[in-house]
Amino acid sequence: GKKFLAENAKKPGVKTLPNGVQYRVIKEGNGPIPKDTSAVKVHYEGKTIDGKVFDSSVERGEPAEFGVTQVIRGWQEALKLMCKGEKLQVWIPSDLAYGTGGAGDMIKSNATLEFEIELLDIIKPEPKVEKAAEEAVESAEKVVNKAVEKVDKAAKKAAKKAEKAVKKTEKK
Repeated sequence: GKKFLAENAKKPGVKTLPNGVQYRVIKEGNGPIPKDTSAVKVHYEGKTIDGKVFDSSVERGEPAEFGVTQVIRGWQEALKLMCKGEKLQVWIPSDLAYGTGGAGDMIKSNATLEFEIELLDIIKPEPKVEKAAEEAVESAEKVVNKAVEKVDKAAKKAAKKAEKAVKKTEKK
């Protein structure tokens, strides 16, 4: 992996981050950039450096959605470089991928990995339960306030009628 990355760094368009992640822009994007707190929708293909595909949302025909911090560290670094709509080719050193443990039969211990990642969208987070509860309480308060106003009007109207009835009775 180290030898591969050293040679790869010399190729045109390949940039190397201080942590060793390398990337090349395939397609420029122009939208927002995800943060650690973002969730993203991506299409990707993952390969070992000998070209064997071990995972591909493209082959499944279904983009993947996950939080930026829910993936390997090399992906996290790459995602936070990307604009919405951008597509990168990314090479991730083993210590920022699956390290000495590897992952399954396809990703061996200390494997350097290659990915093509296309950032399709930054997903708007679902409203927090507390926020939804606050909105429900505000809505209920508005309904109660309107009901109180109607009751007050009806009470004032009834009081006026009662007052007129009392005056009529007093006159008799």
